[in-house]
Amino acid sequence: MYVEQRFHFRSFPQHRPWGGITPAQAAETQRLCDKFGLKLQWATNVFGHCDGLLANEAFRHLAEDIGEGEQLCPSHPGTRPFLRTMLREFASMNRGKIWIIGGDEARALNRCPRCQKRKLNDADLYLDHMQWVIRETKRLGKRPVLAGDMLLKHPQIISGTDKDTIILDWHYDSGSRETIQLFQKHGFDVLATTSSNEFWRTLYPFDQVKTAIEPFMREARALGCMGICMSAWELTRGALMDNHWEHNAAAVAAYEGKGAECGSGLSAATGLRHSKHTGRGAEAAPTLGHPGKAVSFSRREFAARFYGSPRADYQRLKRFFDESYVRRLNPFLMSAHLRRQFGRTESGYLFYHTFAQSRLRGVLKQLAARIEPARKIVRDIQRSATSRRFYLEFLDLPLDLLEVMNDRIETLRFLREVADRLYPHRLPAAAGTRLLKAAVKRMEQHIARCEKLASRYDRLAATRGGSQLDAYRLRKQVGELRLVKGYVQYHARTYAKGVDVPSHELWYV
Repeated sequence: MYVEQRFHFRSFPQHRPWGGITPAQAAETQRLCDKFGLKLQWATNVFGHCDGLLANEAFRHLAEDIGEGEQLCPSHPGTRPFLRTMLREFASMNRGKIWIIGGDEARALNRCPRCQKRKLNDADLYLDHMQWVIRETKRLGKRPVLAGDMLLKHPQIISGTDKDTIILDWHYDSGSRETIQLFQKHGFDVLATTSSNEFWRTLYPFDQVKTAIEPFMREARALGCMGICMSAWELTRGALMDNHWEHNAAAVAAYEGKGAECGSGLSAATGLRHSKHTGRGAEAAPTLGHPGKAVSFSRREFAARFYGSPRADYQRLKRFFDESYVRRLNPFLMSAHLRRQFGRTESGYLFYHTFAQSRLRGVLKQLAARIEPARKIVRDIQRSATSRRFYLEFLDLPLDLLEVMNDRIETLRFLREVADRLYPHRLPAAAGTRLLKAAVKRMEQHIARCEKLASRYDRLAATRGGSQLDAYRLRKQVGELRLVKGYVQYHARTYAKGVDVPSHELWYV
C-alpha cells in the first residue's frame, strides 16, 4: 500500500489531504487482506516524494526546496520529530515484518542554508538521513526496505548503509544483472523491482513484458534474489488494475522459471522462495486465479479481450501502442520535453528565441502535416475497441491528450502565420486587428479543450483513483496560454489604434 503521506494521521489533525486514506479505510484494507490470505505491507516515503505532505501549509516549512516542495529538508529541526511520530503511527497499524521506507529520487540535496551549513556532500547528507530513518524503523520492530536508485547514484555510500536493509533494485524500464550483483556483493538482500507500466509512456505499454519485465525477473531468479516487486503508480494511459495483472503474471512466471510457457502464453502460480544469503523467506508471492492452479493465456488474446476488439483488429492496431511509433507520429511529445530543457536556463532561453525561432516555421509545418494521420489512428483505436466502455475511459484520456497536443500544434502554427503577416510588412490597422482577434479566438478554443480534459482527469481521480499529474500539467499550460492570450488582446487593441507591434515582442508570442 503505497501512500507516501496521503493519509489522515490521527497524530496530525491538520493533515487531511483530499483523497487520502483514513484509519478506518486502512483497517478495512487489512481485514480484506486477511480474508483473502494476503499480507499487507505499507510503503511510505521519508525524504523525496513528500509533495502530498508539503502541499499542506502547516508543513511547508519542512521543504528542502520551497520552489519545488517535493523533498523534506534533512537538516530542519522539525523533520525528525515529525517523521518519528509518523513512523510510530504507521507501525501501530502495520502487521507486516517489512516496511518500505522509499528514499528514492531525493535529488534536491544541499539546496538550503541549513544543509549547506553542515558542510556534508550530497552523498553523506543522504546517508545520514536515511540511516537515522533505518534505525527508527528497526526500533519499531520492522525490517526496512530502501529503494536503491540513490545508492547507485552515490555508490560510495553503499558500504555505509545498514546491511539488514532490503534493497529494492528499482528501475522504471528494466533492471540489470550488474545492479543486483553490486548490492549482493555488499551483503544486501535484494528485491528485483521493475514497473508494470513505464512512467514516461503515453499509452499503455503492451511491450513492457518482453522488453523489461521478463528479462529482469529471469536474472533475479538466476542470481538468487529474495523476491520480486512489481511497481505501478500511474493509473492512466489506458492502464488500471484490471490489466496490470497480465504484467504481474508474466513477472511471477519468469521468476519461477516458467520461461518456456512465457513464449506463446503466460503462466503464473503461487510460490515462495528463500533468500540465498540470509535464509529469510520472501514476504509474499502473487497468486493468480485459485491457489495452486496456474492461469495461462496468450498476450494477444488478453489484450484483444480486454479492449473488446477482434484479434485481427488488435493485431492491426498493436503497433499504435508502441511508444516509439507514437513519438514518430506526434513528435511534439519529444519537442515539448526539449523546450522545457531550453527554458531551464537563461542562456538556453536566449538561444532558443534568438536562433531557433527562425527555423520554427518549418518545424511547425512538419508537425501540422502529421496531425490528420495522428487523428486517424486515434479514431481507429477508439472504433475498434468495441466493448468494456467503463475501462475505455482510461484509454480515451491519453488519446484525448494526444488530440489536445495536435490542437496545440495547430494553434502554434496559426500564431506563427499571424507573426509572419504582421512583421516585417505592416498590415492596415483593420486587417491586422482582425488577424489578432482571430488568434485570440483560436487560443480560446484551445484553452477550452485543455480545461475540459483537465476536468475529466479530476473527475476520474475523484471517483476511480486516477492520476492527477496530467490534469496538473494541463492546468499549468492553461495558465500560460491565458497569459499569452491577454498579451495578444493587448496588441489587438493597440494595433487598432495604429500603433506598431514591436517585432521582438511578437516573436515571443
